[in-house]
Amino acid sequence: HYSEIPDEFARVEELLGESGLVIPGLPRMPFQRLWIEFADLEQLCFLLADQRDRLDRLVSLLTVQGQEAWKILARSDAEFVWAPDNLTADVLSPELYRRYAQPYYEALAEVLHPAGKKIVAHMDGHLAALVDLIARSPVDVIESFTPPPKSSRKSSSGGGISS
Repeated sequence: HYSEIPDEFARVEELLGESGLVIPGLPRMPFQRLWIEFADLEQLCFLLADQRDRLDRLVSLLTVQGQEAWKILARSDAEFVWAPDNLTADVLSPELYRRYAQPYYEALAEVLHPAGKKIVAHMDGHLAALVDLIARSPVDVIESFTPPPKSSRKSSSGGGISS
């Protein structure tokens, strides 16, 4: 259950002053919460393989629960809202992104965008396989891209970074 703390955003913003920007955070999207916070990657893989219906129901229930927080943040004075999802295609394939991430971001945007809030998502994993899907998402800002390993960089004469 989420509870609104009246004037908390204004208090923190005043405390921070001109030193930065206050960006309240959301819980991770349900799919990410399952393997990062509630279980582990192995258990999530078993659910995906053997009990997809139960997984989908749990994701749905967690999404409904999370909407309480979305509505609180939509009423706040915040301009940006942080989604600490920590996406990586190593776990979230394009098919799973379409099934779990895209609907989540669309539902989140339906609550936050009309209130003038911008969604800032933390995506710092291997994202090359998801780049086109992410580009079509309603996420406004992506922070924390991970650079490719040094072994994949071209020489200075080649210019640029290899994919």
